[in-house]
Amino acid sequence: MKKLTVYARLTAKAFAKFVNRPSLLRRLYTVHSTKKPLQLRQRKTLRDVVTVLLSLMDAENNQIGKHEREEMNGYTHFHLRTKRAAEILGYEITKGCWFRAIAQLIDAQYFKSIIAWVFSFDSDDEDLQIRSIASNKLFTPLFFSDLNALMDVDDKNAIEFSRKKSTASRIKKQLSNLWLGYIKFNDDRKLRRDALRRAQAQEEAKTNLHDTPHT
Repeated sequence: MKKLTVYARLTAKAFAKFVNRPSLLRRLYTVHSTKKPLQLRQRKTLRDVVTVLLSLMDAENNQIGKHEREEMNGYTHFHLRTKRAAEILGYEITKGCWFRAIAQLIDAQYFKSIIAWVFSFDSDDEDLQIRSIASNKLFTPLFFSDLNALMDVDDKNAIEFSRKKSTASRIKKQLSNLWLGYIKFNDDRKLRRDALRRAQAQEEAKTNLHDTPHT
């Protein structure tokens, strides 16, 4: 199985305390009901999901993705719960369990999953093409703020050192940590301008059609 970075492993270690001591993260424990808090099996699933997400989290912005030359690319939920989970945990996570855990993390304000789109233009096409891509997934500052209280000084220092080391490695390799996928065009400037003109013309045509009185 693949190894985690030091900052991911120690963060996962702190979160794992939630399984047997749920009151440590009461916000998550009672995320949907104070009368019916999360059961043990749900907390174990959360531990697994968080560990998988942390395994692909960048050191600077807490985003789940891969550094490339020009931008960061994301991972789909399907890839995370199947291939990546198998690499990290030794088994896949079912679709239902995965998305229930993601919803719990989002409702506890520990996680965000922002839908993203790509605008692209092919010279052989007449229209601007729009397609969805892997959502921008990231852990929130609140997640780390609540976990910070569960860590000892040595682990905090080790996490900080590991994050700095990872950041230095990214910079040395000249990789980007910017999330730009949702507005990515063909590199050719002329094609890009043409695509924008087409998109504007299409929008104006729709507006004119909408404003035309019905007879």
